[in-house]
Amino acid sequence: MQNKSHVPAIRVVNDLNASNQTFDFYMKRNQYANGDSYMFDATFNYMDNVHSMPGDENGVCYVAYIQSLANSFAGRVKSADAAAHTLVFDAAQNANTLSNSRPLVNLNPKKWIAAGKVVIVPPGDPTAPYESSDEGGWVYEGKSYASRIEPGPATGSPELHVGGLIRGDKDCPWDASIVGRFFAVDDKTEYVGGHGARANVRRWYEIAGVTINPDGTKDIKVKRYWWGAKAWDSVTLYDPENYTRDGHVRPLAYVIAPGAYVNDVSQAVGEPSQAQGKPPWTLSLSPSPDSGTPADFEPGDPIEQAIGADPFKPQAFRGWCFDAVPGAWPSAMIDLANHGDVARSSAITVQGGPRTIEECATRRERRPAWDAVVRMDSAAGIGLECNADFTNAAILFRQPNHEQPIKWHYGERQPGKPVRAASLTVTKEKGDLTFEGGDARFSGSLVAKGLSADAQPARNLRGKNVPVREGETNASVLFAASEADADYAVFVEQSWLSSRAITQQTPNGFTVQFDKAAPKDAKLLWLIVR
Repeated sequence: MQNKSHVPAIRVVNDLNASNQTFDFYMKRNQYANGDSYMFDATFNYMDNVHSMPGDENGVCYVAYIQSLANSFAGRVKSADAAAHTLVFDAAQNANTLSNSRPLVNLNPKKWIAAGKVVIVPPGDPTAPYESSDEGGWVYEGKSYASRIEPGPATGSPELHVGGLIRGDKDCPWDASIVGRFFAVDDKTEYVGGHGARANVRRWYEIAGVTINPDGTKDIKVKRYWWGAKAWDSVTLYDPENYTRDGHVRPLAYVIAPGAYVNDVSQAVGEPSQAQGKPPWTLSLSPSPDSGTPADFEPGDPIEQAIGADPFKPQAFRGWCFDAVPGAWPSAMIDLANHGDVARSSAITVQGGPRTIEECATRRERRPAWDAVVRMDSAAGIGLECNADFTNAAILFRQPNHEQPIKWHYGERQPGKPVRAASLTVTKEKGDLTFEGGDARFSGSLVAKGLSADAQPARNLRGKNVPVREGETNASVLFAASEADADYAVFVEQSWLSSRAITQQTPNGFTVQFDKAAPKDAKLLWLIVR
């Protein structure tokens, strides 16, 4: 049993159905005089256990939960007025999620185009052209479809053109009439999951252009948003195995459906979670290429409002500064300190998602939860500075599952070719250090117990001033540690003039024969390399 109350001092609930840039809480302070200032002060004094069953939050001074919703509106057309661009619906689900910035898609399969198959080459990293580092790793039919900077179609000014490819085969009945309709990949691996998602929720993209190729195939562009609406050449898929490249062609089912953008939901949304007020529940629509045609909305057509297909994901915290003068104090953007008498587990803990590469392969994107845990895109004096003692290690790689390499990219990057990388790894079992890349150069001496040019490590290196008894014509050298086998090269020098030969090699040592007996105080020098 439990008895738990939850009473906030301030509670803000804001349902936004119209496009706007808003602040749920806005504070602005102009500081013109001395005085320490707290824009927000959260002092948490605790004595008892702040954990409450079944909560897992414990005591939190700041929390940000970000959740992608997929419980989009679905319903049925009750009536439609093409001239007035209005639509009345019934049988509504999730009408509270309606907005005036997302399209309404007609789900009547009789009005769809679905013949043929498509192949999709990914758009790559949209930031790559700005960094001149487009990996261009996806090549189809010998061509790389990399993103690039080129004059914009409207302004002529340089802007981003996102690459990739959406190509329909010869059976796709596409022509200019599909521009303005909505494209979706119709494969169950690409359906949307998430909180409250209905079955078979697709991601819909407005078609912005179509090209008919000489061989009968067709390419389309789709509208996406990257600081403004732009025509992109491809889309982002969940499963990378659904992308096509040379050596891996993945034909995909698709749907092209008619629809229109919603521009007014004021007669369709209400409290608390569904359409309320006086029927009819009405949506106002923007004109579309199919307005007034047989593909337009008609009574009985099932409908849904598309979710954001490829959204800009929200950020939990943003801290930007615009300082104009140097400061007297080394102020940090984020200041963490433990002034207590007991230790904390960590200053920053990053969790979520799988812990092994094998578990990543079971996720829908087949990727880890993070592309990078810490990413540095700004020039700095020092990337990572350690100014204190560390009882264990300054940097620790535990390697619980796989070897964890350190990598450096080098050489000029060429489209269509993989990036060249040098890597440094330590084997889990033996701790062997392996460097792969270019040559290794050292400003100081190299201290080692053995030299090897093959996979078998050497356990011995050299012997200095090994005495040879006067009058001897043979000398045996015994290693301090046995080699794995006798497959090693021996280099010998002696302190007197004589021809010599290695007459025997074993894992434990070797024997040298001289054609002139050793004089008094004779010495032998040797070196082995595997």
